[in-house]
Amino acid sequence: MFMLVMVGRGQTQAAPFKKQTGNGPSNSKEGVCVKCNKEVYGANQACQAMGSLYHDTCFTCSACTPLSYILQALGKSYHPGCFRCVICNESLDGVPFTVDTENKIYCVKDYHRVLAPKCAACNLPILPSEGSDETIRVVSMDRDYHVECYHCEDCKMELNDEEGHRCYPLNGHLLCHSCHLKHIQPGCPPPVAASTY
Repeated sequence: MFMLVMVGRGQTQAAPFKKQTGNGPSNSKEGVCVKCNKEVYGANQACQAMGSLYHDTCFTCSACTPLSYILQALGKSYHPGCFRCVICNESLDGVPFTVDTENKIYCVKDYHRVLAPKCAACNLPILPSEGSDETIRVVSMDRDYHVECYHCEDCKMELNDEEGHRCYPLNGHLLCHSCHLKHIQPGCPPPVAASTY
């Protein structure tokens, strides 16, 4: 008996995968292969995985050829060595992973590095903190910000959900309440974004 590792977005769980071996006659009907819908005769021609019966030749890796141990991910079967990140080519067997909108497979590090949102203030990618796989960002006015870049463009006060620190946008600019009130006064010039961060 082997173990078939079921892999999902960052999750791994084991499920039984067993090679049909039997003491019965090699021409006895075992059932119907779920892949080709043909009858399977003889236990030496069959394997059982994910609760279904397959011909040995029908149960194959989506990336290459026949197998004895596979990963199930994204509805496909892979050899552990064939399930790799599209950027760094590292094996993702038993490792958290994620996919993009085109179902391309990435290790978490490369996914963040390549597809991380860019901060609207500093234009740098918003990445997880050292030692973490989770990204913390602020979304305001349909734009992404690092927490430390989310501040009033006039007085530089940190903006957040606390009373007195909330954002009062004006013409696409991040402002605190006081600066917002200052800029809506008649004759006051509109806010100008700082050129450096």
